[in-house]
Amino acid sequence: MNLDRLLRRWFFYAAAVLVLLLCGNVLLYYFGVSRISTSAVSVARAVKQNQVSIQKLEVQEKGLQALVVRYRKGEQSVKALCDDYLKTREIRFVGVQKNLQALIQKNGMETETFRYGYKVFPRDNNADKGWKHRYLRVDLQVPLSGSYPQIKKFLADVQKSHQFLILRDLGISSSSAGGSVLKLRVDISTYFVATPDDLEPSPGGRT
Repeated sequence: MNLDRLLRRWFFYAAAVLVLLLCGNVLLYYFGVSRISTSAVSVARAVKQNQVSIQKLEVQEKGLQALVVRYRKGEQSVKALCDDYLKTREIRFVGVQKNLQALIQKNGMETETFRYGYKVFPRDNNADKGWKHRYLRVDLQVPLSGSYPQIKKFLADVQKSHQFLILRDLGISSSSAGGSVLKLRVDISTYFVATPDDLEPSPGGRT
């Protein structure tokens, strides 16, 4: 009997220990392993989100790099335009006048005294707004007379001129000479890099 009681007592003790161990394992899984798994899932999700963010940043970086390249090319183009084509009025204006006279003579047309005016822009020196230079626009009003084929060829030559001539407006009317002779009023503009000596003029200069 004593042996049976002892065995029963130790059985209950062993069962209690096993139950405690089982409860401990359950608690360990709940508070430990399950939370570690949850944390692992959260970390994996965060890593994926970070990868997506990094990919977006890489795309933005490529876009910014392309923008910088275009900006530099634009700067180079503007510099080449200013240095090689527009130049200053003092350097190029006589060449513009001679080029127009040559085109008029080349096409066998007749002209009278033509008028010009010019304007500086931007009006203020807005260097802080991205304007590295100020520019001078010269507007020329050229009265001509000639036949329709001569007028057509003259206008085509103006558009192909190396002097950066821009056709802004024109008007054609019949001439008092009659026949095939027409009167042409053509408004032509060109641009220069402005200098400190270029002031806002009153329009109507003559050449």
